[in-house]
Amino acid sequence: MMIFPVFLPVEVPLPDKSTVTKWLEEAKKGNPDAAQKLWSVVYQEVRQMAAGKLSKERQTANLQATTLVSEIYLRMWPKDKEPPNFEDSRHLFGSIARVMEQYLIDYARARG
Repeated sequence: MMIFPVFLPVEVPLPDKSTVTKWLEEAKKGNPDAAQKLWSVVYQEVRQMAAGKLSKERQTANLQATTLVSEIYLRMWPKDKEPPNFEDSRHLFGSIARVMEQYLIDYARARG
């Protein structure tokens, strides 16, 4: 079952790595509350990553950071597949960065 995260409207400090790793482990076991907590707190960091990537894109790109984050989430957690398995917060953010780069490449190719 895929649960789309509810993002917090205010910036929340990222918890320490051990807490993120604990939530990752619980989410792997199928705990939807852990997955919800995890995405709620990492959203701001991922959005900042997206804004940084988009600032390096051509000015003609009409993507917004929020849209990019949503697309990344949907690519990483498709409804019809098992959720990904992350070892720790470094693996999580590395995977997000890789998927974000690939999405931007695909987006640029589609735009011609």
